[in-house]
Amino acid sequence: MESFDSIVVGGGLAGALLAFSLEQKGHKVVLYSYQQEGESTRVSSGLVNPVTGMRFVKTWNIEVLLEELVSFYRNIESILNIEILYETDIVVRLENAAEENAWLSRSGEEEYKQWISSEEEMDEFKHIMIDSLSLGKIRNAWRVDIQGLMNAVNHYLGVKGVLRNEKFKYTELRSQETGWLYQNTIHGKHIIFCEGFRINENPFFNWLPVYPLKGEHITVTIDEIAINDVMLGHYTLIPWKNGNYWLGANYQVNDIQMGITPAERQLQEEFLQQTLTKPFRTIHHDYGIRPASRDRRPIVGEHPSCKNMYVMNGFGTKGTSLTPYCVSQLIDSIIDHSTISTDIDIKRFVKKGYYKNN
Repeated sequence: MESFDSIVVGGGLAGALLAFSLEQKGHKVVLYSYQQEGESTRVSSGLVNPVTGMRFVKTWNIEVLLEELVSFYRNIESILNIEILYETDIVVRLENAAEENAWLSRSGEEEYKQWISSEEEMDEFKHIMIDSLSLGKIRNAWRVDIQGLMNAVNHYLGVKGVLRNEKFKYTELRSQETGWLYQNTIHGKHIIFCEGFRINENPFFNWLPVYPLKGEHITVTIDEIAINDVMLGHYTLIPWKNGNYWLGANYQVNDIQMGITPAERQLQEEFLQQTLTKPFRTIHHDYGIRPASRDRRPIVGEHPSCKNMYVMNGFGTKGTSLTPYCVSQLIDSIIDHSTISTDIDIKRFVKKGYYKNN
């Protein structure tokens, strides 16, 4: 019999960072991390954009999220001796009068002045772009090297003996007065599920209103340019590794068909052809399926009837920014019995009748 403070199921960004954070707090933890097709973490751009959408609205709770994530990722950098967090600006292509008017309206609002501006000094973009109406700039954005982060965290957890590369079997989990027994050999005081879009296969949490949101991206090389900032239009162009660029992504709701689609690659390539004056070449095409919640907020907290069983899910396209905050909220709830913020607490869906105790 092996005994743990916490069993974590799901080795994507949320599960890995939760296991890492629990281990750092002195908890004995085991992480079941079985890679399956369609996981979004492995293809994530890691971009944290404080202003999003066609109407240029501040990301929910962005001030709190930024404070939490910068401290969180900087701490990991220090512990693991890596560099994965980078501050960036986002140059926005305003392609029609409606977008320009929406931007100008936002830039005049006091609460947006720290986030956006209509700056003219963007020569590095102007000479490589086919004409747009005008350009705007989003400030105080960040990018996390997700692949570098995951490699370092998984190596650390592997050395600590925390990782189990096994698919979790729900039928072999049993409730006990002291916690949860798995396969009659693993005991955990708590069990936490961080399974991404596959939460719908989980018999304990498949009632949650989480739907799959498929996204595809391409990696390209672009001749004769070297830009450092992110460019945002219909798609987002991000400076990437080895002088390449990440372009994406689309949003296909309730699409769990595995694999890439040639039609989406064509759309993304057409966007570049209509946007850039320089030739490019596609060198990679990939996809991932994100878990999105009905109200576009993460879902964190304890199962309504299974004591010491928790979930952390529903990050949608904002896993990089939301995970540090949600990890902190959940750990404080488990260790110190703190109240989870009502905006992300699983209880909101229980109150709305999504959970039926049969």
